[in-house]
Amino acid sequence: MYCTNVRIIDLICELILNIRQKALYILLTLFALFNGVKWASHFVQTPYNPLDFRTYYFSSESYWKGENPYSDETQKKSMLAYKDTSDLQIEKHPGGFPHATAVYAPQFIWFFGIYNAFDFKVAKLLNFALNIFSIFWIILCIKKSNPDLKTSLIALSILAFRGTWYALDTGQPLLQVFAICLWAFRLYQINSNPLPVSFLLAFVSFKFTLLLPISCLLFLGKDKRHFILYLGLLVLLNFSAILFHHDSSGLLHAWTENINKLWAYPHQFNSLNGLNIVSSNLSVALKYYLDLPLGLLKTSMAVILLACYIITVFKNKHLSDGQILLFLGLSNLCFGQHLIYDALILIAYKLIAIKNNESLSILNIALLLFLLLPIGSITDRLNLPGLNFGLNLLLFLNWIWLCWDYFFKRNKAIKNPS
Repeated sequence: MYCTNVRIIDLICELILNIRQKALYILLTLFALFNGVKWASHFVQTPYNPLDFRTYYFSSESYWKGENPYSDETQKKSMLAYKDTSDLQIEKHPGGFPHATAVYAPQFIWFFGIYNAFDFKVAKLLNFALNIFSIFWIILCIKKSNPDLKTSLIALSILAFRGTWYALDTGQPLLQVFAICLWAFRLYQINSNPLPVSFLLAFVSFKFTLLLPISCLLFLGKDKRHFILYLGLLVLLNFSAILFHHDSSGLLHAWTENINKLWAYPHQFNSLNGLNIVSSNLSVALKYYLDLPLGLLKTSMAVILLACYIITVFKNKHLSDGQILLFLGLSNLCFGQHLIYDALILIAYKLIAIKNNESLSILNIALLLFLLLPIGSITDRLNLPGLNFGLNLLLFLNWIWLCWDYFFKRNKAIKNPS
């Protein structure tokens, strides 16, 4: 009788799990179609003007002309010198912070220098094609890292995320950078030669905050050659970019100034702007509601983020590579300087870390909805500006839950094996 009851309970649980999985597939399919059609409509109606790609294309071009790549004026000078300025829409975005200022590490000139070999019109189409390819490559790499997951689930998760389409529309290098990161991670997983792994990661480390979780994973690995070689190549690429410039100190000063502006701009007390409504870090939401000093916010966020890496280094024995990447990726989004499209890494790391029969928690589902829904439009219609910061809160709540589950709940279970 007892066995029969247990079997019935198991069947009920299996049925509930199947229903939840089907509901998830339906949800992801609907939003993949919704966000895809919405983007396609915008793409057809409006000329393709990838703002982010344009920024770094002309900033890199400025560097190769001997000028400061972090200067708005030199970037605008390069744009105005272009033969077809109507293709740039500089009447809408004439350069200047915060919409078109370079903030990546100096080594970005090597990556975008390749694009500078082509005319801007050709380069932006090449960039678009590579971004499309990168999306498929990301899906493939996730599948290779977690073969138990269905390819359809991975593809729908990536395509349903509105940030994927946002990054594609703006020509964000995130897609190519992350595709290369996952490629390097896959090579690392299969114990490949350290050189290609380290070179691939170092080459795209101009988005250095995005690379921190994988860098930590290399540091934790048994074969330290990966980390040492990566660090050496990273230093080489950045220092060479600085030293080859005739005004190294001016370049570094302008870069630092741009980063400080990037931090300060979305942190305006009780004020909405184009960046803080798409920022993921907790400090932006705190500054919106509380008039806290910027120095205090910056220091506290840096300390918490550092603590996340320290606790991972010393308490990672029971965690898989995917779980380490998931926790650190989430930590970066909560306490670093990131925008919503960077949450693509969170979705990917969740897919790598999740088990085939693992169900999503309520917090996971709530966060998923915020990543799929057009929150900006909903906020405007309901006239609830604070709703923009729901993402920041949900990321933080998920971070608390993950931190407890990974580092405290498990330790308690080990101490109390009963």
